[in-house]
Amino acid sequence: MEKYRHSGLPASNGKQISQNRFRLMKGWVFRVYVGVGVFLVSPQTGQTQPVETLWQEGVRLEKRNEEAQALPYFMKILQYNPNHIGALCKASKLYSRLGGRTEIKSEKKEMVLKAQTLACEAIHTDSQNTDAHFQYIVALSLL
Repeated sequence: MEKYRHSGLPASNGKQISQNRFRLMKGWVFRVYVGVGVFLVSPQTGQTQPVETLWQEGVRLEKRNEEAQALPYFMKILQYNPNHIGALCKASKLYSRLGGRTEIKSEKKEMVLKAQTLACEAIHTDSQNTDAHFQYIVALSLL
């Protein structure tokens, strides 16, 4: 059986484009398309990588009961993404812990109010999140 061989493809001006030239053009267009796609996506991946790194470090410090050192990591995540439900809940939890341990009433009230505010934001972000509701109840009980 004989293979069908196309001599060229029609261009917009009516002239034929050779298959080799078409392949070159197709490759060039693909590289430009991918390059633009990488350019458009890279700022997002640039932000997700630090967020993931900040999250892991914050969780690591929290597990070691270093709440005061872990809190800035979760607050930094909230600067990148104010609706990050995990960071909202963790920050609320840490503010409640730190506020519950302090002896100074004004500091305690300030920290617990921050915990309550963060928990409210978490509830507004995801009303079905049980951790957000729990952190809100903890903050209210400390007030």
